[in-house]
Amino acid sequence: MEINKKNRTELKSYFKINDKPTQEEFTDFIEAGLNQAEDGIAKVQGNPLSVQAEGEAVGTQEVLDIYENLSDDNPQWSINLNPRVNPAEPTSNQSGLNIKDATGQSRLFIKSGDGNVGLGTVEPVSKLTIESKNIPSLLSVVDITNERATIFDVSQQKGDGILSLRNSSSSTNIQLSGSIEKPNFFLGKVGIGTKDPKTNIQVSGENTELRITNTGQGDATSARLSLENTANSEHWEIGLQQGQDSLMFFSPKNVSKKIVMKKEGRLELPSGIIFGDQIQRISMKMEHFIAMLVMHFFRQRTTFL
Repeated sequence: MEINKKNRTELKSYFKINDKPTQEEFTDFIEAGLNQAEDGIAKVQGNPLSVQAEGEAVGTQEVLDIYENLSDDNPQWSINLNPRVNPAEPTSNQSGLNIKDATGQSRLFIKSGDGNVGLGTVEPVSKLTIESKNIPSLLSVVDITNERATIFDVSQQKGDGILSLRNSSSSTNIQLSGSIEKPNFFLGKVGIGTKDPKTNIQVSGENTELRITNTGQGDATSARLSLENTANSEHWEIGLQQGQDSLMFFSPKNVSKKIVMKKEGRLELPSGIIFGDQIQRISMKMEHFIAMLVMHFFRQRTTFL
């Protein structure tokens, strides 16, 4: 920036003892100072310093330029009012306060009226809108007590949003991805409808509860699915039998009375099957069991006819 004004040393040389300053020298002296009536800076007693923006009311108005050195061609930072979305389009002004960098890119914008804040954009569509170009991390929360570990992060990969929650060692415990091709995972116990989950996944409703865990409780299961009526504590569980790839259906109140589905397709029932008012104890392959049910059905229909 070019400054065509005299410095203090030059101005003082005009007013030495017995010297008579010329009209031009008085002009230099006056022009070297700020004039509240003309320069857009005013300080009224009892009021803060006031700065008037430069520019037409219908366009972008410049308020303050910040230079590392006044001899530089362009400022490092600038503050202006009513920036344009498209610099070449006069009608694209956004009413508000804007801070831009040396490239002219908006870095912080506060919109007039609703107070929406834009980071990297002058078109905030919410209370806080963050816009970036080819930058993975958009929002981070850093724990300064653990060597600046990022414990919360909102990022993007090729336009897909990713939310990550980490512990103080920065190992990711929760990740939610906006893309079906990218993994979503929760490590640790997860509760829906409850703040105190007892298993890996626990979904609690008004009078019902679903629990999923991968650990047994002394009942020879390696995975469990629990369906419970919390109003009366009545529930059934489905478990994967350890080392046998067998599926079990049982009530925790009477684990010995369980239904077991073997991997080869055999169904084991400890108390038999009830047909009408008779209990028949059977042990057979699944296809024989189905054939017997069909025969029984037709026998009942023949008796009825």
